[in-house]
Amino acid sequence: MATSLQSRRMTVKELLDLERQATDDIHRELFRGQLQEFPEMTTRSPRHSASISKFSQQLLNWAEANKRPDAIVCAGEVRCRMSTDAESIVGVDVAYFEGTSFREDLEDQAYFDGPPVIAVEVLSPSNTHEQISQRIKEFLVAGVRQVWIADPDFQTVAVYKANVRPTMYSHGEHLIGAPDLPGFECPVEKLFGGTQEM
Repeated sequence: MATSLQSRRMTVKELLDLERQATDDIHRELFRGQLQEFPEMTTRSPRHSASISKFSQQLLNWAEANKRPDAIVCAGEVRCRMSTDAESIVGVDVAYFEGTSFREDLEDQAYFDGPPVIAVEVLSPSNTHEQISQRIKEFLVAGVRQVWIADPDFQTVAVYKANVRPTMYSHGEHLIGAPDLPGFECPVEKLFGGTQEM
């Protein structure tokens, strides 16, 4: 569970300075200038990690098959500065980016400067409903076009888009990436390989 630590607003630069000096293994994020710490996020369960890998694999396969040379798929708490207006820097389980400016961020930047097209969050037992709702709202306001919330327990994926009702995909159905990923269709069960069948 996240803990919010200070009442004074913090900048992205201050967060990065804090992390350079920190000697602990605490994951930190900044939501609109508010520091949040996630002490339980130092490692992931095998099931969580397997789901992250499966989502990454499917997004990479789609990008290669559709000849998207400017596409980047990253996984494992991908650090993104969602907006320059609101001091927000977060980690995303899987992120799909498009654009040459994001390729430049790969070289020597501490984070991707801008929101991904697709942000995938795989639920963990420590996540609260309030936490996930806040992330979805923050991501959409920042310009993420689709937020995919994956639940390994129920093998479901909920897709959120701005100003549209969420869509739920479950075992036996195909996750659809349109309009942002034209032609992307993936059986939901392929995204939870190695997890318990329902």
